[in-house]
Amino acid sequence: MAVAALVEVKRKHQSLKNPLKPISLFWLSFQYGIFGIADMFTLVGLLEFFYKEAPSGMRSLSTSFTWISLSFGYFLNSIFVDIINAMTTRITPSKQGWLHGQILDQNNLNLFYWFLAILSVLNFFNYLYWATWYKYKPEDTNVATMAKSTSISGVPFLKTPEEDVSKATNETSINGVPFLKMAEEDVSKDTNGESTTEHTEETDRKN
Repeated sequence: MAVAALVEVKRKHQSLKNPLKPISLFWLSFQYGIFGIADMFTLVGLLEFFYKEAPSGMRSLSTSFTWISLSFGYFLNSIFVDIINAMTTRITPSKQGWLHGQILDQNNLNLFYWFLAILSVLNFFNYLYWATWYKYKPEDTNVATMAKSTSISGVPFLKTPEEDVSKATNETSINGVPFLKMAEEDVSKDTNGESTTEHTEETDRKN
């Protein structure tokens, strides 16, 4: 908001000085760029906060609170503009609000931006107070809850490799005999068969 106020001061000064040579439109890229970056980080943080701190059965509902808060903010913004304009109409000597009319050179849009900048600073200190007071849930609880709740037909997604190997060894079988045991028996049979054949050949040579 402070950057927007400075850009508005420059725009108004240039417009009053020479209306035929306004400032470039790219001056607005500073405030919109900062606003876009701040909105991106804020949105990601809110989504992560509502997802991690909510109970496992309410995570889908809690993440929607992010979009609800943004929609309420945009809706209350228009009401806030009307309130500020009505209050400044009573205070200013000209009896005209900061945002009266549609001609930007005749109103005080820069003062409105400075007011929003001060309000943002107060809101930041308010956030710091509640952030230091709040205690996050331990992460181990969330992982255990996900391991218990996330399942298909009673089988959880999160399993150790040892459980997978033991399960595959015990359950993968033919006629009750596991594959691994069958493979060991086949190797032993082949070894015994080879030794019997060698013994028979030596006996024939002696005879």
